Amino acid sequence: MALPVLETPTFNLTFPGTNETYKFRPFKVKEEKLLTMASDGEYEDMLNVCQQVVTNCSFGEVDATKLPMHLLQWTFLQIRKESVGNKQEFMLICGHCKGTMSYEVEVDEFKINNLDSDTSKTIFLNEDKTVGMVLKFPPAHIMNKLDDLDDVEILKHCIDTVFDAEQSWDVSKETDDEVVGFVETLPLEALAETREFFKTMPMLEHIVEYTCPKEDCGKPNAVSINGYEHFFA
Repeated sequence: MALPVLETPTFNLTFPGTNETYKFRPFKVKEEKLLTMASDGEYEDMLNVCQQVVTNCSFGEVDATKLPMHLLQWTFLQIRKESVGNKQEFMLICGHCKGTMSYEVEVDEFKINNLDSDTSKTIFLNEDKTVGMVLKFPPAHIMNKLDDLDDVEILKHCIDTVFDAEQSWDVSKETDDEVVGFVETLPLEALAETREFFKTMPMLEHIVEYTCPKEDCGKPNAVSINGYEHFFA
């Protein structure tokens, strides 16, 4: 006799900044198991599991490996909210005495800074503005490696399309060597504009200001919570 098939509840999420709407489901036991295993790993392990969980919970409709960091984190927290509730508890560590205290935060308190900034940027590469490229926010796994990548590698993952007066090219359909060759011919002014684009990228964040409760410390702290890693099991 076959076991019953459990009905899966669903909910819709509309991505801030893009207004794209997708159907999701809450975490199941298999996702909670992944999160528990990743909680003791490195940041990159948590990032990879977060991408897998978001993709799983979207029924495969969202390829989380392509999401920029702020959307990946925001989506993960919304799914967790639907799975275990809006209130989440974690430990704060004093930056002075390393003492700990429990802190409860509501997912709804997290805000995406710079959300009004454009999700893409056009950079013109000639004086009459007939040749150019359109940048997009890099995926989260690239953002996580910014300190280890050179400008060519970073730009390679941030160019969405290239165009001239007659046509445009989807960079994702070009070979790696072709994209690298194109990036290496860019003028330095284009690189400077790219760096400015990075500075205005949205970021998920919640600031916690508190005083250390330890009697022998009592010093003020300000903690920036800007990642899903605080909410792993």
